[in-house]
Amino acid sequence: MNERPLVSKAAGGFWAKIESKFWAQVEVKGGNDCWIWHGYKFSGGKKAKSVRGYFYWAGRLWRAHRLAFVLAHGSIPANRFVCHRCDNPLCVNKNHLYLGTAKENVRDMVRKGRQHKRIPDKAVRQIRSLAKKGTISRKKIATKFGISYYHTGEIIRRNARKYLSKSQSGK
Repeated sequence: MNERPLVSKAAGGFWAKIESKFWAQVEVKGGNDCWIWHGYKFSGGKKAKSVRGYFYWAGRLWRAHRLAFVLAHGSIPANRFVCHRCDNPLCVNKNHLYLGTAKENVRDMVRKGRQHKRIPDKAVRQIRSLAKKGTISRKKIATKFGISYYHTGEIIRRNARKYLSKSQSGK
């Protein structure tokens, strides 16, 4: 099944070469399935919540899903995001990608439950207390409170919820 989006022949050899190299790194499936990027991936560091795909060509680093959108639909207007209907950051299926504003992208994130979870101050105090005792691992604390391992560490190190002073933490 060859459902790969094609760039018009008028685009010339530059785009044809990009397209050839790009789609060689994609697991293309049916039209409604996610097409998974198998090229270079990067998580964006400690704070990143997911891994993203990247494609390097002619001195430029592209986000894989953005390049897939360009190859399938043309240019991306300024101040627009390429969003995923499937919520899979490694998906480059043209049918799963759409343009949205920053506001629309955030609304989509909230609607799909991917926003940062805010926990009560009381829970923050409990997390810090448990960590101070050292009887339970940070991973178990994170699971207990339904937050990420990274967020748990930020709370313990006081990088998150700084307004809760040390004297208030023991309450």
